[in-house]
Amino acid sequence: MKRKAVCMILALTALLTALSGCGPQSVELSDRLIVEAIGIDKTDAGVLVTLQALDTHAAGAGSDPNEQGQVTRLYRFSGESVGQALSGVRAATGLTPLYSQARVLLFGRSLAEAGLAEALDFFLRVCNARSDILIAMAESAAEDPVAADFGATVPGAVIMEDVLNGSLRDGMGAAVKLYDFMNLTYTGTDTAFCPVIGIREQALEDAQKPVLQGTAFFENGRLAFTAGEDLTRGMLFLKDRVETGAIRAAGENGTYTMRIISSETKISPTLYENGRANARIRVKTVCDITEFTPKDDACRLGEAEAADAAAAGKAWLEALLNDTLSVLFYEKHADICRLARLVNLKYPRLAAAYAERMFEATDITAEVEFTVRRTGKEGI
Repeated sequence: MKRKAVCMILALTALLTALSGCGPQSVELSDRLIVEAIGIDKTDAGVLVTLQALDTHAAGAGSDPNEQGQVTRLYRFSGESVGQALSGVRAATGLTPLYSQARVLLFGRSLAEAGLAEALDFFLRVCNARSDILIAMAESAAEDPVAADFGATVPGAVIMEDVLNGSLRDGMGAAVKLYDFMNLTYTGTDTAFCPVIGIREQALEDAQKPVLQGTAFFENGRLAFTAGEDLTRGMLFLKDRVETGAIRAAGENGTYTMRIISSETKISPTLYENGRANARIRVKTVCDITEFTPKDDACRLGEAEAADAAAAGKAWLEALLNDTLSVLFYEKHADICRLARLVNLKYPRLAAAYAERMFEATDITAEVEFTVRRTGKEGI
């Protein structure tokens, strides 16, 4: 009896091992299609998915350049949905796609206008995709920047990734990851947004370059409107997402170019019994002066000019914040200050009623504390 039980256990173990995916089923790297960039566009029949993938043979063997230079190839797949389109990757290439190495995920404007949730949901569910991939809306078709010739010996996806990440460091763009965008889309407590990316011809080179074209804002997963560079920068200050960057402001003694050393934003909402709210925004920014153009040639950079630079910087930032709030919050009804979330944390019982009339029932005051820390060569 004991021997029979042992034999049954061994037989079951062998069966489970055969049925599981732990056997010799792993895919070799040489059999992988390593995807670097993904572009999704809406078509009459569904979607067009453009993949920029590493050309491992060309990169390793030094073969002749292909259509994307030395290191990548382009693949295009169509279908009624993203999943259906990409189901044909292996049949067309003979390779198993690997999405976990992808750097950027772009979608075309027409797809954004029709709705993104279904298309982007695929990349949250597929097992080898990255939920922290950087996303952006293409200025027109997503196929264009994915297929663009940037004239470099590195994948175009690397260049686009650097532009998106660098935009946040320079305080000029809002780098957004896929899971953050989807969380904002599904929860509805904040306004979902992402950068807009386009391509431009380089004047002195026979190549193109990726450039930021502002920010796209979404409502219920669909494109609502886009905002330019100035409003994007104001939004980043309000969201406490400015790391560094340059400010150019004109004062009484001349024009100052200043480098942001640090910037901190705090928002404190107060909800009153009559249903109205007051949001106090306090922005503390510290800068160095990197360049000074005096109005008078006899003027030199000193303590008076440092105070003048601080006053000019404060006036510039106050005007930027007020313009941003006027357009994005009050006119476009974008919750760029996260007020719905902040009120929900502080006044959970009143949050739902407030959210329904937030844009009409909120008074916002923006206060700026602007400090010039150093001047001259020390600031460079």
